[in-house]
Amino acid sequence: MCAVIADTPFIATRILCFVPTTDNGGVATYTSKWAHAVQSLGLKVEVIFWRDLASPYSEKVDLAQFKGLTSRRIEFSSLNNKSIEGARLRTLLNLSADGEVPVFLSASCSIIPYIVRDRAGRKFAKHIEVIVCDDHTCYGDVERAAVSADAFIGLGARTAKRAAKVLSRIESTVNVYAFATGSSVDESFSKCSRVDRLRLCYVGRLDPIQKRIYDLLEIAILLKTENIPFELSVIGGGSELERLQNLASATGLSELITFHGHLRHQEVRALLRDHDVFIMASAFEGFSGALCEAMGVGLVPVVTKVSGSEDVVIDGESGFLVDVGDILAFCRRVKFLADHPETLQLMAFNAWEKAKSDLSVEAVAKRLALLIQEICQKEEAPAATSGRIIRIFDILDSSFCPNPVSRCIRILWRRFKGLPQDVSQK
Repeated sequence: MCAVIADTPFIATRILCFVPTTDNGGVATYTSKWAHAVQSLGLKVEVIFWRDLASPYSEKVDLAQFKGLTSRRIEFSSLNNKSIEGARLRTLLNLSADGEVPVFLSASCSIIPYIVRDRAGRKFAKHIEVIVCDDHTCYGDVERAAVSADAFIGLGARTAKRAAKVLSRIESTVNVYAFATGSSVDESFSKCSRVDRLRLCYVGRLDPIQKRIYDLLEIAILLKTENIPFELSVIGGGSELERLQNLASATGLSELITFHGHLRHQEVRALLRDHDVFIMASAFEGFSGALCEAMGVGLVPVVTKVSGSEDVVIDGESGFLVDVGDILAFCRRVKFLADHPETLQLMAFNAWEKAKSDLSVEAVAKRLALLIQEICQKEEAPAATSGRIIRIFDILDSSFCPNPVSRCIRILWRRFKGLPQDVSQK
């Protein structure tokens, strides 16, 4: 089977996308988007639903989002000998050292390195490991996966940068590529802001730690105190739902906040189109899929400065970035948008335009296919200076230049473009 990507013939191999059956959030969502989009390019894609029998978590993956994709299920126990389990799963997946070499796309699956390589060091597949979140627990996966990975994808530039630091510490030369999750983007911009009140929306898990979901109630209380006309829709499920509803009622917010619970993707997109502002108070992210979806339908993001959002939201132009936990800053930005409907409309267009140019799942899929092509054409993992980062947007305008040569290129490029010289390294 042969596909053509970016005017280059691509000899398609099997692409196996590994999804934990215990996940109904980030991994399942971005994998289903990528798998559908890559398959539409003419490549062979198979979804592998995996379950660790030693895990205490229940199965909750939404299989409906994988409709139209070839799939199968595997089970293993992380308490068993991993080399033996890896050999068993190689047989189950029809892998051969002398046959077709598939590409594995996985995140946080501890058995993958033992499937990819046997005890003799023979390699049975190419391996791309995805770092899904800028969280310390995910960076432990970087070191574990480095023994078999041909490339790493970090969701968001900050996530990729920190993964690169881990690889540099263990003296790995595997590349790290910063990707967005991608989303469907409306073909044309057709937002019309309502003048009587500002319609805010949050989409995501009701998680008090990562998502700081209770910050939304504090923001709503302050907005009400300031007599700012608004309504807030909260889309998402979780164990905190009942407590949030009770707190909203106790603080007199029940008429201003609507809790929709967990909705399917198409229902979420339809509801997003009826809102003006996407609000996210997360303490950390990878690359928020909800943010991509919201910008894709023309919502103005008012979000925290975390991985992903700081890559695509231009503060004051296509949305607002605020510090984590700064409730007053959130309220000031929302009040500004409520008081300036013309600016709200302009920023909504800018957000949609950014999503259309950089965040469409089709664009992300093409970049993923080119990455797969690159590693398939090499016998060994791509060589590079430790943890070199390539952004999916403008490589020459990356805010992270880990070596002097990259910094010089960046300085010359910005000088040529007449852009301000800001090459400070964090």
